[in-house]
Amino acid sequence: MNLDYPTIDIAPLIDHTLLTSIATSEQVEQWCAEADKFDFASVCVYPIHVKQVAELLHKKKTKVCTVIGFPSGASTPNTKIYEAQEAVENGANELDVVINLGWLKTGKTSELYSEISEICQETEQTV
Repeated sequence: MNLDYPTIDIAPLIDHTLLTSIATSEQVEQWCAEADKFDFASVCVYPIHVKQVAELLHKKKTKVCTVIGFPSGASTPNTKIYEAQEAVENGANELDVVINLGWLKTGKTSELYSEISEICQETEQTV
């Protein structure tokens, strides 16, 4: 059987993610170097590392990604807004926002839409 698969460059689709609370500056630097070398879409880190990633990836096409409300999504909307604003100010240009799963589970979609909309407005980010 001949299985011919098309050649696909998946590197630009990969978010090179370092979400460990014990990540070191050296690891962040390594992640950024790997992302640049392989042309990954982004480097995703906790907000505490955003400034370093932004500096290391300055003028590179790899995006600076961080998580908001991670891991549970159970932060208040105002907390998520502040966290998102600070992340953007520190150089993030991609935000992975964890929604309130309790709201989703109970059908509170208007609250979910409102929260995401406010974060987008306050940070001038798009969904």
